Amino acid sequence: MTITESDRTPDFEYQPLESPDSIRLLHLQPSTDRSSPVVITLSEARLDDGTAYEALSYTWGDKKKRRDVLVISQEGDAKVTKFSVTANCHSALFRLRLPETERLLWVDAICINQIDIAERNGQVPHMGKVYSSASQVIVDVGEQSERSSTAIDFIANFYHQTHTDDPEHNRNYQDIRYDVPYCYKIRDIVAKFYDQPWFSRVWVLQEVFLARSAQLLCGDKLTDWSVFRPFRIRTDIYALNGEKQDRYLSMPSSVPFVLAMNGDTKVWTEKRKYTGAKGLLELLGKTRNCRATDPRDKVFALLSMVDLPHGDEVAVQSSNGQTVIRAPAADYNKDIAEVYTETAAWLIQRAGISLLSHAGSSQRKLCTGIPGLPSWVPNWSDRYYNQYGGMINNPTNPVYYPLRACGDMQTPAAIGLVSVQPSISALALQLSGRKIDTIHLHSRDLPIDENVVWPFTPPFVSSICSHRDQLTPSQRAHLPSPPYWTRKTGATEWHLPNWAAYVFGLPLKNPSSMTDYDVWESIFRLSVGRQLMVTKERGYVGIVPGKARQGDMVVVFEGGVVPFILRKVDGAKVGKADTSREYWKLIGEAYVYGLMDGEAFKAGENTEENAESEVSRGTRSRDFVII
Repeated sequence: MTITESDRTPDFEYQPLESPDSIRLLHLQPSTDRSSPVVITLSEARLDDGTAYEALSYTWGDKKKRRDVLVISQEGDAKVTKFSVTANCHSALFRLRLPETERLLWVDAICINQIDIAERNGQVPHMGKVYSSASQVIVDVGEQSERSSTAIDFIANFYHQTHTDDPEHNRNYQDIRYDVPYCYKIRDIVAKFYDQPWFSRVWVLQEVFLARSAQLLCGDKLTDWSVFRPFRIRTDIYALNGEKQDRYLSMPSSVPFVLAMNGDTKVWTEKRKYTGAKGLLELLGKTRNCRATDPRDKVFALLSMVDLPHGDEVAVQSSNGQTVIRAPAADYNKDIAEVYTETAAWLIQRAGISLLSHAGSSQRKLCTGIPGLPSWVPNWSDRYYNQYGGMINNPTNPVYYPLRACGDMQTPAAIGLVSVQPSISALALQLSGRKIDTIHLHSRDLPIDENVVWPFTPPFVSSICSHRDQLTPSQRAHLPSPPYWTRKTGATEWHLPNWAAYVFGLPLKNPSSMTDYDVWESIFRLSVGRQLMVTKERGYVGIVPGKARQGDMVVVFEGGVVPFILRKVDGAKVGKADTSREYWKLIGEAYVYGLMDGEAFKAGENTEENAESEVSRGTRSRDFVII
């Protein structure tokens, strides 16, 4: 039977699913005629009935570019209707058709009624099981090109050289050397391939993370997903003084988390899921650069990858008494601020105040703020955010040190959640901590380009030194000696590590074992959107958020691994809040040299041998209410 579409073909209408644990499956009809329309039928199945199907992982693409697929009803007279899908979805289905047999698939845009909020809320929790139960996941990254084929072939060949069935015959990537022109050419080709939208989408993480097996489809070319992971290739470069150096180029230079996750063998083969509130917070931080059309999906898309305690609740105090907030669950009836605030409220009670390292004023001017979002609640839709505090959870990369500003006070005395307005998104956070000092001078944003000349740096360094010289010895904060660092080349150009790693002793744990390039890369990552500062009364030096200003307060919270910057808020501007209290806005975390090893909570004499123990003399912890 030849099936065609006409202007009279009616639109498809969904029928409700019969059971809460049911899903729809798509039967893709076979065809050898590349001019024929894509034809499907839909059926209903239970998640645990053992039906063999494949799941499609892809990006929807431009919602305005649409094509129709034809749907044949399985009931009665086989009625034909049309279903509008994005061009990306249509392209994937077109290329997945088999010549003679139908193909059973699960495709989110068709198998879930996307305009039915109740059905979406019910189906999203099943998606982890949908992908983990599929016989395989097909990752479609779009149409094929000559450059994409070159990239895939290089990636696969490199992987197979370094990962054979016989470990004794595996080649170390350091033994594979390429000449400089080819190195940079192939790096650009690989980077362009990984720049495709699929690799940055947040939903794709669970789709390959939970898959039994996966194949990447580019055009009509299928490649095993296991070969796609970050790697480095080796070449030779010459420093300005003519010295020959090894240079390792990362492939790609900016690694999408979906690749990092694929390259983490322990996570991939053993862990399979993150656990509890700390696991969710870790995952939220690692996926910060992932994209989502709906900002709420920056949370919802991760829930299938985390084992969370079902029904766990935290208490919130309000003028109407006590209310509760439950562990995160997908609910598209809630707005963005409500989803982010409830998630943060639950996380900070269960995972601790390391959450605050992800929050504060946006570091990028391009990020659109979310109306009604408290300053202490992370805006997960802000994709560009590197945090110092987050490094405490990364023992596999011990580059930075120390990160224990709270010293031995690893657990805060209390974490309070107080509703200052009727809206759930107006929650205030109450924490105990110690005021250290206020910002006196600050630079403009640190440059974020390795090749930028640093004209402001020497003058600002002079200003810092001049201010510290004006303080008496009893006032002036003692700054411990920075870690020893020796340049690896004879080049004499002025660059960031000269003043950041050596002059100010930024948190590089072992720079002597790192190349110049590695030192640069490590500091560059944590300088984006930040600025230098010196404090008023004590002359502390550090790096603070780009939006920090003169008069902002440096605070160390009980249980906080890094200091934070707060700004006082006029209580009269806090709606119905208690105007007799002080309210603060979280600007963000900081790295303050001389305050990173518990000095704020030590007691003792003002001596260099007991460096900065005087910080805590005469200073008691106080409560801060952050809105």
